[in-house]
Amino acid sequence: MKLGELFQEIPMERVHRYAPERSLDLITNESKACRPGALYVAIPGQRVDGHWFLKEVLERGAEAAIVQHIDESLPLCQIEVPNSRRAWSALSAVYYGHPSRGMMVYGITATNGKTTISFMLDSILRGAHHKPGLIGTVKIRLGDELLAAQMTTPEAFVLQRYFREMADHGLDSCVMEVSSSALEQDRAADVAFDVVSFNNFSREHIDQHGSLEAYWQAKASLITQASSKSVAVINLDDARIRTLQGQSAASFLTYGIASKDADLLAVDLQVSGPTVSFTLLIPRPVYLAGVDRTVPAGAWPMKVGSPGQHTVANALACCAMALAGGIKPMDLAPGLLAYGGVERRFEVLYHGPFTILDDHFANQSNIRTTLSSLSQMDYNKLHICYAIRGNRGVIVNRENVAAMAPFFKDLRVGRFIATQTLGEVTEKDVVHDEERAAFLDEAVRCGLAPELIPPLDEAIEAVLDAADSGDLILLAGCQGMDLGAGKILTLLAQRHPEQKAKILWPLNDRVCGQTIPHPPNKKETQQ
Repeated sequence: MKLGELFQEIPMERVHRYAPERSLDLITNESKACRPGALYVAIPGQRVDGHWFLKEVLERGAEAAIVQHIDESLPLCQIEVPNSRRAWSALSAVYYGHPSRGMMVYGITATNGKTTISFMLDSILRGAHHKPGLIGTVKIRLGDELLAAQMTTPEAFVLQRYFREMADHGLDSCVMEVSSSALEQDRAADVAFDVVSFNNFSREHIDQHGSLEAYWQAKASLITQASSKSVAVINLDDARIRTLQGQSAASFLTYGIASKDADLLAVDLQVSGPTVSFTLLIPRPVYLAGVDRTVPAGAWPMKVGSPGQHTVANALACCAMALAGGIKPMDLAPGLLAYGGVERRFEVLYHGPFTILDDHFANQSNIRTTLSSLSQMDYNKLHICYAIRGNRGVIVNRENVAAMAPFFKDLRVGRFIATQTLGEVTEKDVVHDEERAAFLDEAVRCGLAPELIPPLDEAIEAVLDAADSGDLILLAGCQGMDLGAGKILTLLAQRHPEQKAKILWPLNDRVCGQTIPHPPNKKETQQ
C-alpha cells in the first residue's frame, strides 16, 4: 500500500519530506524491525521515547515515520500527528481494510474471568453453528490455525492482521479479550465492536496504571466509548459497574444474580457437583434500539460442563452477550453444556486417589473466588504450590497474601509452598528481591508459614510428595505457574507408568507454558 493511500482517512498535522508514493508493507513501533517498506511509529513512553530512534530507523531504510514532533535535521519522511499510538491503530485498520467491520465482534473486559468468559462464549457461538475466531490471554484462533498468545490484546498492527486472517478464513465472528493496557494504549481503538461487556472490577494493575481510578477509567472506556450501533452488557451485581448504565451511546443489556432489576437473571442455582445448572430468566422483553433487536422474555434451563459457583455468573454474562449478538435463547444451551473449562482457570488436571487443580490466582478477587469455591469441595487436606508474582510490584504481592489469609483457617491447609520459578520465566515475569520479601513479610504478618522453594521443579515435587488419598493439590499463580501442569503430570506419570496416557491427557493441545511462534507474515519477510 502507498503511504498516501493510508492517509486518505487520517488527518496529518504537519509533514516533512512527505513522499506519498512510497510503498509500505509493515507498520511497527520497533526500531530494530525497520527496513525498506517499513513505516515506523515513534511512541513516547514512560521510560523510552520512540523519537530517540529516528536516526536509527532512517539508517535501517524505513520509508517514513509517524511522529508527535518532527525532527527537521533528518532527511526522513515524517508525518506529525497529535497521538502516534492512536494513529498507529487507525493506520493499521486502513492497511488491512477494516476487517473487523465484516464480522460480529464481542469485546470482553473484567478484572477476573475474561479468559473463562471468552472460551465459554466461543463455545456458545460454535454450538449455535457460528464460526468464531478467538483472541485472548491463552491462545488465538484464526480459523484452523491456533497460536499461543504473547499478550492478552496484541498491538494494533498485529491485531488488525489477525482480523484480516479471520475474514480471509471465512469466520463470521470474533470473541476478544480487551485488557486495560490495550484500552489505555488505544490498541483496539479501531476495532468495530458489536457487543462489549464489563463483568467485574477490583484492584489490579495499580503499579502499571498508577492508581485505582486510572485503572477504572481504562476499563470503563470499553463501555463509555462504545458506538450507538453496539450493545453494552454490564453486571449489575458489581456496584461500580452498575454506575455505567446509560453512560454510553450503546444500547444496554444488564444481568445479575442478586440484582433483581437486571434484564437477565439466574435462578434455581445448583452448584455442588462437577457441573452447575440454573434457569435463565428474562422477566420482560428488552428492546435494543441501536441494533433494532429484541431479547424475548422467558425462562430456559441451562447446564454448564464446569464446576464452581463463579461459573454461573460467567455463564450469565455469556448468555447476555450472545443474546445481544442475535443468538436465540434456545440456542444457548448446547454450547454451555459442551464447555469444559479453560486452561489454568480452576482446571481439574487429575482426579484419582487425590485431586490436582490448576488456577492462575491472579489478584485478590480471583484468589477469593477460587478459595471460596474450594471451601465448598470435599477433601482431607489442601496442599498449595504458589508462584510469587514477578515484575508486578510489591503492592500486588502483599495484597495477594492478604486475600489468601482469611480462608486458610477453614481450608485444612497441609503444605503451603511458595516458589520463584527460577529459570522458568522470561524477564517480564522474574520475581525481584523486593517482591519476594514483600510476599514473605506479609505472609508472616498474616500468620501464614509458606515454605520457600525457589526452583519450580523442586517445589512441584515437594507438593506432590505431600499428597495422600483424599487430598487436594492446588497449583496457583500467574505466568510463573504456567509450566506447573506439565511438570506435575509428567512427574506423576513417571511414578505411575501404567496410567501414563490417562495422566498426561490434559496436556494434549495445551497452550499454557508452550512456545508456539506466530508464522511470519509474508509481507513482513520481504527484504
